[in-house]
Amino acid sequence: MGCRNLLFLLNNFLDGGTETVAITYINYIARHTPHKVTLAIALDTYEQEVFLDRLDSSVRVVHLVSNRLLTYRRWRNHYKKKNFLIDTLDEIFLNPVRRLLLKYRIGKLARERDVVIDFDSRHGAFLSKNWGRKVIAFFHFSLDKHLSSDRRRKRFVKKMSVYDKLVLVCNGMYDEAVNLCPEMRDKLVRIYNPVDMDALLAKAVEPVAETLQPLLRKRFVLAVERLEENQKDVSSLIRAFCQLKQKQLNGGVEALYVIGEGASRPLLEALIEEFGAGDFVKLLGFVVNPQPFIRSAAFIVHGAKYEGFGLVLLEALMQGKVVVSSDCPVGPREILDNGNAGLLVPVGDVDAMANAMAGVIAHPDEAQKLILNSREHINSFLPEASVSALEQLF
Repeated sequence: MGCRNLLFLLNNFLDGGTETVAITYINYIARHTPHKVTLAIALDTYEQEVFLDRLDSSVRVVHLVSNRLLTYRRWRNHYKKKNFLIDTLDEIFLNPVRRLLLKYRIGKLARERDVVIDFDSRHGAFLSKNWGRKVIAFFHFSLDKHLSSDRRRKRFVKKMSVYDKLVLVCNGMYDEAVNLCPEMRDKLVRIYNPVDMDALLAKAVEPVAETLQPLLRKRFVLAVERLEENQKDVSSLIRAFCQLKQKQLNGGVEALYVIGEGASRPLLEALIEEFGAGDFVKLLGFVVNPQPFIRSAAFIVHGAKYEGFGLVLLEALMQGKVVVSSDCPVGPREILDNGNAGLLVPVGDVDAMANAMAGVIAHPDEAQKLILNSREHINSFLPEASVSALEQLF
């Protein structure tokens, strides 16, 4: 395949799983293919863009809206609870300006490229099929949760009409899309989110900040996820671990650490205080590189009400870790090979989560079998396969 000029679009470039996957795609393409890559970030969030230095130096990065006033709402909502007055004023007066800037600047960049990849499917209103460019969108969350009514489904189909292909990141999402929107079947493609295993293992042995080093000396269970209880379910993890401690089934595992930040922190802090768990449940906040913590953890736990993929589960498997996860739609069941490569428990079932965690601690031989089962399974998620599948869409 010849050289293509690619434009990746992201609404923002924060510290989430979508950004991590985008980096994997972009860096692999930049380093191992002849294609040229531009990453256009809709809203500049300045110091919050902690992953920018992970991008290959050959990648051109463009911020489409950088004015502090126009991006203040996004910046503020990342740190604090939403404010109705600020959000309303922003929506009435500033959002029209942002949209005009985005439409003009995305259009200008797109006309100079061969392929446009809307990586978070947030920019359809600013794209046009009349440009004669291949336009591809990625969707990263359970469609069933988003298309809960026929009206939403029709709006979604209309919104997706601008794209030539829509990439779903696991089979569960693909099946949802076919069932919900059969008229879009010809546009739908399943491509797994990739993880660069070599880069991951290199990050796992990087030194951690001196202030964090004492935490690694304990035997701990780890969760890495946003503190957003509307989608995640960290509260169930906290309740389950407290149950283990109360019943003395923790088998020498001293603590539960949670890496991540979000608007539900006050709620979770109140829960920790309610259980008197401040000495052994720690919300560590955002950590730029969580891989050393994954490497040192006794095992990984994950609580969610719905997912698109659950990238941290795959990262844990690649580091040879046992995973206990909510069996939520969609992603974890595929990543954990239907329970052969990790343990799945019903969403929100605290007792089942506690029992699964206790089982991993009490039966290390069974846990080792899960690790062995995962070794071949993870080959499906390496960048070579995903980038090759994406290239077929060009």
